[in-house]
Amino acid sequence: MLHPIAGNGRLTKGNVFHPVQNKDFRKWQAEHKQGGDLLLFSNRRMIKLDRPIVMEFEI
Repeated sequence: MLHPIAGNGRLTKGNVFHPVQNKDFRKWQAEHKQGGDLLLFSNRRMIKLDRPIVMEFEI
C-alpha cells in the first residue's frame, strides 16, 4: 500500500501528495466511466512560477 507523501517532510494541508498506481487509475476510470489519458512524470522538479496555474473541474 502506498502512503501519502509530504513535500517538505511534514503532512500539512495543501502539501500532501497521494501516489497512484496504474491499477488505481484504471479502477477509478471503470467506476466513474470517465478519465482519459493520464500524463505522468517519473522525476519531479520543483519550479517557481511567476503566476500560479489554476485549474477548475466540473463534477
